[in-house]
Amino acid sequence: MSYMLDAALALAGDGFSLFPAEPRGKVPIVANGFHSATREPGQISKWWTRTPDANIAAAIPPGHMVIDWDSYKPAGERTMSTLVDALGELPETLTCETGGGGMHLWFTVSDGDYRAPGGGVDLRLAGKGYVITPPSVHRSGRGYVWHDESMPVAPLPQPWIDHLSRRSVVPGRRIPLPAPGDVTTAAWLAQLPAGAPDEAMRVAVGLSKLAEDMRAAAHNTALGRVYHCVMLGAEGHPGVHWAVGKVLIAFRDEMKRRQYEGLPRAVDDREAATEFERLLAGAVERAGGDQ
Repeated sequence: MSYMLDAALALAGDGFSLFPAEPRGKVPIVANGFHSATREPGQISKWWTRTPDANIAAAIPPGHMVIDWDSYKPAGERTMSTLVDALGELPETLTCETGGGGMHLWFTVSDGDYRAPGGGVDLRLAGKGYVITPPSVHRSGRGYVWHDESMPVAPLPQPWIDHLSRRSVVPGRRIPLPAPGDVTTAAWLAQLPAGAPDEAMRVAVGLSKLAEDMRAAAHNTALGRVYHCVMLGAEGHPGVHWAVGKVLIAFRDEMKRRQYEGLPRAVDDREAATEFERLLAGAVERAGGDQ
């Protein structure tokens, strides 16, 4: 019996529904991908006898979510820091360090539809995805490793559930996003809910770290923040005009700082405003393509 087969049988015994992925990869090597996942020992033995070095993939079970965090990327660190500042610390939970250097954080959640924050933080959801599990091997040659495989899966705190939920906060007020190639940014934004920003919109802007993130990567920060706010506005969250204004001010302030200090990629205020208009249109077009 192979090492990977032993590990797969043990994981199935712990309740994971599994299927094989390509050795040192993530692509399923069975028909129907994660929909073929099973805990049945006979089927698991057949799969890993046929491909002994196949990686082990686990379908996300009902009532669970995996936060896929690119902790090795500056953008991922900034996004998670902003979320923690606004929503509170995440509890200790079953955690896998991926072979690529990121983290898979397992949580239990209520049924619902959830939205990935982006910026290096993605979600793997029940019925929609899967993750590679230890002791699989990444294409880099590094292994996937549990921090503590005996750690129970913790419930995701309610502020995080509320923030990641896709449910519209204004019944019947959802605004269809424009199709790619047919973006009329100003007219479309004018349809979005007015008023003071709600908590979700404030978290998306991340005021406490906005200036710091702009210093590190102004264009990527502005695009990421605006995209997230646009998606929230389309779902009915108020305050998108406030949010876009805050990001614009921070972007222009960063361009002024760079120009004053003679740094590369500095532009004057008029050029900064023009760049931001293009960036905003790009964010709306991207959002339309993701709907």
